[in-house]
Amino acid sequence: MTFVVPKHAPTAAPFEVKLPSRKTPIAIASAEDVLTGETMAQMSAGDFSFFYDLFDEKDRAAVRALHIKTQLVPLVKAWSGDEGKSDS
Repeated sequence: MTFVVPKHAPTAAPFEVKLPSRKTPIAIASAEDVLTGETMAQMSAGDFSFFYDLFDEKDRAAVRALHIKTQLVPLVKAWSGDEGKSDS
């Protein structure tokens, strides 16, 4: 039996994030377009640098300052489609 891996067609649908330090949301690439075998291996090894790289240089410090349980984990779960998106 052979499995033919289909080509990936980018969604071109950004994911919007409103950081506490910004008045307006910013758009980052969707998880569907970012998550690959390589990024999954990075995450398994505790390396989330690819996630921070989704943000502009000026916003990275704000993302790195997010609290793990109450801000960062819910953000990553919403971005990855693991939980519903928040409008608050």
